[in-house]
Amino acid sequence: MAFNRAVLFMEIMRVLEPLPRTLCMTAVLFWSSGPLHACMCSFPTAQEALRNASSVFRGKLSNVDYLEGSYRESSQPFKGTADWRPRRFLATLEVSGVWKGIVGRRIVLHAREGSADCVGFSTEVGTELLVFADQSIVTRSPLGKMWVDKVAEGQRITTPAVCSLTSEIKHATKTLLLLGAPKPPRMNE
Repeated sequence: MAFNRAVLFMEIMRVLEPLPRTLCMTAVLFWSSGPLHACMCSFPTAQEALRNASSVFRGKLSNVDYLEGSYRESSQPFKGTADWRPRRFLATLEVSGVWKGIVGRRIVLHAREGSADCVGFSTEVGTELLVFADQSIVTRSPLGKMWVDKVAEGQRITTPAVCSLTSEIKHATKTLLLLGAPKPPRMNE
């Protein structure tokens, strides 16, 4: 369901029309002054998720190596202020099955904690996961800059795919059935 602020604004104004306009405008401006952080994903079918991902595998989370504290310094809105943002971390998984991609017995994902914007990854060591992952190259462009302060520019990294079917194995029964039997991971990697 797409969120359309203009339509919502008009509906609110219609409902609140009997009240003085100044009060209505103040209420609407106050309500809409902050950024929206709602996840608005349209989740793909298993076949679409498989086609869109660079790699698809199952594995057990064996290590979480946080790269920063729970707060990261923000350049917005005021330089030097603390702004809560999900922590980034390296997630090491022991891979037990592969549906797509060249994946060894162990893989390290560049991930971050869950938030309300559809991005996030489990941090509970021992959790078995079905992962749809993407590969990207770290750059200073808007799409690649999330890691440029921690990873050398130009390096290829693997991240959990956004708006994918990545989930704990216990919640992925239907997806696992649709994917079929996995292949074993590469032994020499």
